[in-house]
Amino acid sequence: MRSFKSIYFLFLLILNIFISSCDNLVDTIVTLYYRDENYMYFIPVTTTMKLNSSLGSVVKEEDLRNILEELKKSKGDLISCIPKSVNIKDLKLDKDKNLLEITLEGNNNKLYDTDEQFLIGSIVNTFTEFSQIKNVLFKLDKLSSEIDYSQPFDRKSWANLWFSADELNENLSLATIYWLTKDKKYFVPITVPIIKNDVVNLIEVLKLGPNKSKKQFLENPINKDIDLKIKAVNMKSIIIEVKSKKNLPLSVVNTAKLAVLYTLVEFGFFENIKIELSEGQVEEFDLIKTNPKQSINRIELFSGAK
Repeated sequence: MRSFKSIYFLFLLILNIFISSCDNLVDTIVTLYYRDENYMYFIPVTTTMKLNSSLGSVVKEEDLRNILEELKKSKGDLISCIPKSVNIKDLKLDKDKNLLEITLEGNNNKLYDTDEQFLIGSIVNTFTEFSQIKNVLFKLDKLSSEIDYSQPFDRKSWANLWFSADELNENLSLATIYWLTKDKKYFVPITVPIIKNDVVNLIEVLKLGPNKSKKQFLENPINKDIDLKIKAVNMKSIIIEVKSKKNLPLSVVNTAKLAVLYTLVEFGFFENIKIELSEGQVEEFDLIKTNPKQSINRIELFSGAK
């Protein structure tokens, strides 16, 4: 009888430990960065992973390792930027410095130009989505490279920069707008010059869509029969009309709405955005409470911690 009780209590102890560990798993929205098949730009993808902590408040190395494992896997037309010849040997998070250190391991091979650029950018963009990580420092083991890895990388260096030096002058600043992949499947953040801090010009550039060589790789999310009109604006809020001149499918209007919304969120000036789609139909977004970009290019293809 005593032996039976011992086994029973041992079983309860194991069960409680298992339940407690499961309770720590949190459905967490993460943004991961892949590339297109032509090595032209990064594509952000949001999904939900079951992780050991909520990354909005606490970052754990175990969570980051799980995210990296998913980032290494291509998902159809979403191509991983981490070459199969490169392993993630070590990962260390310094919370005091907001710094993530990652050791990349190879097989006495060399990293080359475009592959290396996308490798770094994908990891940096993915992890600097979290407020606790501002920079990523890479160390190489059995890998050679011509890039200087002595200093950590921040997010600004790995945006989709689509402009040349002669397109900039003292009257212009850089802004991020959202166009579409060529197949119109994913939104892509593209950094381009606009008139300095001018939201009107920002919307004009968005509406104009990709030009010249950009047309080979990107599509305009704003249908030619949709008008964009700023109806009111101040330092904290903006009201913008997204109006169709024809009876267009709802999906076409919704794509235009999202392109406007993501672009205005990225602009960083507003706390409240109102979008008028038709008479009496207004959608309001309180950016203090929610970030609409947490649903950008949403897919359900990922798993979490085991």
